[in-house]
Amino acid sequence: KENFIKENVKFRNLHDWLAVSITKQKNREVIFDLDNKTIKRYDKQIDGFQCETIKKYSQLKFVASTLKNCAAGYKNRINDKNCLVVITQDNKKPVALLEIVEGEIRQAKLFDNKPVKTNQLINALVQKFVKISKTKIDTRDISINSADEYKKIIVA
Repeated sequence: KENFIKENVKFRNLHDWLAVSITKQKNREVIFDLDNKTIKRYDKQIDGFQCETIKKYSQLKFVASTLKNCAAGYKNRINDKNCLVVITQDNKKPVALLEIVEGEIRQAKLFDNKPVKTNQLINALVQKFVKISKTKIDTRDISINSADEYKKIIVA
């Protein structure tokens, strides 16, 4: 609250300011209530990228601050039915975050909340993840390509 007053944040910038500020707070570690079945379903290595279920709050804060989004606010919602999957490169740098609710991807975001469909490679990777993990797409963040287009993107 003191920082908010001191920095005099404009209303239009409030969401982004809060998203970053939450990740800077010191909190006790929280391990999310996820069973091994859920973790095995979503933890995948695909085409040099790692898809990993977020299992603890410190990991969530790191991903949220790196991707500059408000995912850290999801701390009290994560469980077997509502989870987050981070997609990282080999260097462990987060490139995308998927919100999965009851087996359906509800959000798929890149840095600064850009939809995954704005990056052909990551969009194709998410489509492959959907097929492998047997999830459904319930968002406009992912572009659904025809099978031929999809194969071209994956091979390229």
